[in-house]
Amino acid sequence: MTIINDLRSAICTSFKGAYALNDLAHQETHFEEVFQCGKHINKTLGFNFRERDILFAAYFHDMFAWSRNNHHILSKVWFQTTDHPLVVDTYKDKDHFRTQVAFACGEHRASFKGNFTYAFSELINSADRGFPGDIPAMVERSRLYWLTHRPNMSDDERMAGVIAHLKEKFGRNGYARTPKMWKVAFKDQLEARIECIENL
Repeated sequence: MTIINDLRSAICTSFKGAYALNDLAHQETHFEEVFQCGKHINKTLGFNFRERDILFAAYFHDMFAWSRNNHHILSKVWFQTTDHPLVVDTYKDKDHFRTQVAFACGEHRASFKGNFTYAFSELINSADRGFPGDIPAMVERSRLYWLTHRPNMSDDERMAGVIAHLKEKFGRNGYARTPKMWKVAFKDQLEARIECIENL
């Protein structure tokens, strides 16, 4: 665990400036939630994905979230090609793990429609959906996004937009992809989450 804590600390220190460019919904709090959810799914479903790979994917998948349209592509290409010592030293002689993390960054979005290149991509895509019972956290994260991008709205207008967005994305007929891994890991809570969102 010390190695993971040291890596997390090094990542946060090294990339603080890059993260600062993102809106408030795509900061270290979100990255840590993705990491914790990824670890949970990994353990619950009996996978053997490396914890450090989950950490790297969680902390780099949204590194370029200031560019909403192609941030996933930027993250994938950056992770594949960077010569940053943290990445190079961690993945020395282990290119297949680095490639899996890069593809997971590129395939993490809820709107991703293709087939996952690796099972690890599905794990990270699932982890990015978050723990299903934490609706207040989903509302708050969406509110922070809207606060950054629509600062001139009234609080009531902003909250109406947040609720409409969550229903459109995660409601009963929402467009967000729900990966099989996520459904299996959280099957007992999925319907309750949908109902909660529909009743917002």
